[in-house]
Amino acid sequence: LDRCEREHPNIRAALRWAIDAGEAERAQGAAGGLWRFWQQRGHLAEGGRWLEEVLAMPSGRKATASRAKALLGAGGMAWWQKDREAAGAFYEEAVAIERELSDPARTAEALYNLAFVVAGEDIGSATRLLEESMDLFRRAGDERGVAQVLAMLVIPDAEAGRWDAVTARLEEVVAIWRREGDRVHLAFDLLWLAFARGRRGRREPARTAALEALD
Repeated sequence: LDRCEREHPNIRAALRWAIDAGEAERAQGAAGGLWRFWQQRGHLAEGGRWLEEVLAMPSGRKATASRAKALLGAGGMAWWQKDREAAGAFYEEAVAIERELSDPARTAEALYNLAFVVAGEDIGSATRLLEESMDLFRRAGDERGVAQVLAMLVIPDAEAGRWDAVTARLEEVVAIWRREGDRVHLAFDLLWLAFARGRRGRREPARTAALEALD
């Protein structure tokens, strides 16, 4: 992120060159890869404008991996600007492209993102998207993706009071984050696990998980 901030003028120049040269693959791939930088460092409006411009390129209308990447970025920018309708439209097109290209991991990511938008209106449909996403992440051998989806899938079980199912899923999630060495995600999901264990009356294991999260 620091390097992207330092190089931001060069990033802008490179994107402008790619757009003016009609290099849609390069422009869309680069902009799609930069969206998290723009989001994390507060360049939401600028990043959104770049993504809209690269997606509108006449040479970039085909169903390519680069276009899907840019669509996911545009969806992310719209989501963080609280434009759910636009985010949903970007994510739906990304899902359609990734289904056509038949890449399990990328399709799973697109479905995962779309589920966030759908969940605001229909938790059942969102759950089905997440379950399909998890199956695809497992098929692709993407453990991080599996963990992220599982952490979302506990919500319907928690709402229904199925705390055994919640605990089992979160224990799998925590095990993945330990293997990955991802302390931030581990801390978040240990808190969820502590809560779930507490709801099952397992006070000491709940306390252990909460203290580890705090550490």
